[in-house]
Amino acid sequence: MKVAVLERDSVTADDIDFSVLESVAKIDYFSVNDRQTLEMIFRDYDGIVINKTQIDSELIGKSGRLRYIGLFATGYNNVDVQSAAEKGITVCNVSGYSTNAVAQHVMMFVLAASGSFRQYCDSVKRGDWKRSRIFSYYPYPISELCGKTIGIIGYGSIGKRVAVLAEAFGMNVLVSTRSDSGKYRNSAREEVFSQSDFVSLHCPLSESTGNLVNEQTLSLMKKSAFLINTSRGGVVDEAALYRVLSEKRIAGAFLDTISAEPMKEDFPLCELDNCIITPHVAWAAKETRQRLVNLVAENIRNFQSGSPTNKVN
Repeated sequence: MKVAVLERDSVTADDIDFSVLESVAKIDYFSVNDRQTLEMIFRDYDGIVINKTQIDSELIGKSGRLRYIGLFATGYNNVDVQSAAEKGITVCNVSGYSTNAVAQHVMMFVLAASGSFRQYCDSVKRGDWKRSRIFSYYPYPISELCGKTIGIIGYGSIGKRVAVLAEAFGMNVLVSTRSDSGKYRNSAREEVFSQSDFVSLHCPLSESTGNLVNEQTLSLMKKSAFLINTSRGGVVDEAALYRVLSEKRIAGAFLDTISAEPMKEDFPLCELDNCIITPHVAWAAKETRQRLVNLVAENIRNFQSGSPTNKVN
């Protein structure tokens, strides 16, 4: 099987072993994904592995021998899976590979917020501690997590792991999901937004979740509450979030994903002191990325054996 791999750099900083991938198929790596290159790949290759590259119906319609699309990702909203199915092309994602890393990132945000971590680090660097007349100073709020409430919207593997970690800190957990909420009561979204000290988003981007966080839902949140998004940027109405944060109607937001990535030069939320943004790296622990490559290889191996895994169409 001849497979074209795009966006290799999105999963490695020259620290990941790709030999497992190269052992299951004839792999060619492409550093560009312009339209002409994509059309050539769809014509001349049996499979393609992508991350965020857009695969639309027009491109799929020009496919020749291509029968497999793999993703270095869980989300597959960048692929027209229905058109692929109509052309007999199997689409496989990878799920569950980043559970521990993303949940860890969420708790990093929670801890940073509860301890005003950034503010204290910046303050010490400014020399405030050197000028302090007492051994300790605490101009920024610090609160215990025990007894606080985290609201989890979307209860897949990552949402479940966040719940376990939050409970280890003594936090109360609210869950809003369309699936089984396990030992937790399945709360309405309105209750999650209004009762939580932290609202953490773990739902996929779909027609029903686009702009789920908007002026109305943000208005339900406590003034002391924080929003956390490690899911997809499109789940949040960023203009509404900017207004709410600018007016200090909630305490802050921690974002690992935004609607357009990489970030545009004039992205407004980046200007706000109460909005902390990381560059979509919650999933990017070295162990996580190696696991991802291994699972992509396993998907290709299983497809070739006639028993595709993680098929989404």
